[in-house]
Amino acid sequence: MAITMRIGTYDKFDPRKMVAGEYAVVTSGDPDTSDGKAIYMCFSPGDVKKLSTYEDFVAFQEAVKDEIADYKELLETIGNTATEASSTAKKALKQASDNENEVSAFGNVIDNFGTKLDSVESDLTGYCQELEVDDQGLVYLLNNGERIAGPYGPFAGGGGGSGSGNNAVLTMTNTTGWLATTIASGSDCVLKASWSSLENETPTGDGTLTVKVNNVTKTTKNVSQGEITIDVKDFLSSGANRIKLSISDVYGNTRTISFSISVVEISL
Repeated sequence: MAITMRIGTYDKFDPRKMVAGEYAVVTSGDPDTSDGKAIYMCFSPGDVKKLSTYEDFVAFQEAVKDEIADYKELLETIGNTATEASSTAKKALKQASDNENEVSAFGNVIDNFGTKLDSVESDLTGYCQELEVDDQGLVYLLNNGERIAGPYGPFAGGGGGSGSGNNAVLTMTNTTGWLATTIASGSDCVLKASWSSLENETPTGDGTLTVKVNNVTKTTKNVSQGEITIDVKDFLSSGANRIKLSISDVYGNTRTISFSISVVEISL
């Protein structure tokens, strides 16, 4: 079978019109060659491959010569950097080895400090739940709403009273029997406390009870001095709930007891 060949410019080149075994010579306009000339071989209509010549290889080599040089330079830079990093790492390792005794001794000091810190934290757990700042800027540590240490200060900006000054003594005691518990979803959760506000041994009157759950106020109401009881089940959501039960007297003095309640979903 005779070899057939098509000749013409690239804009006339249509591989779909070629037949198997046919060549196409592009005389000008080919976008992939520097001079616009190219040769194609057809294997079936539309299926062609471009043939490369010696001149094409020479042109390609010339085109990538600078890129190859840049890549070679990059490899050399990486090699030098790796060598320097290796040398630095060896020096650091030797320094660490030379100071091993000092590092070990310092580690023992840190371990001992951590042990003592854990001991202090353990001693404070369950002992102090709240801080109180009165209208004079004095700070007290509270346990179950009662002052257990202080005063410290005074510090600027008192936060426990109305700021007008008063002699009232506000006390609040947790009578719930616990500060943390876990309940089933929908179960009752009753919190109890007793409180009093006395000025020169005279009751100052009713106060305001505020219930916050995860720092969101759920209810506020007036309460008489003495025992207070409130079921907070409707305020709780599944998971961890941080409840703050606060009493404020007529002067704005405030005491707070914090509870931690976990609510779990139980299904059969």
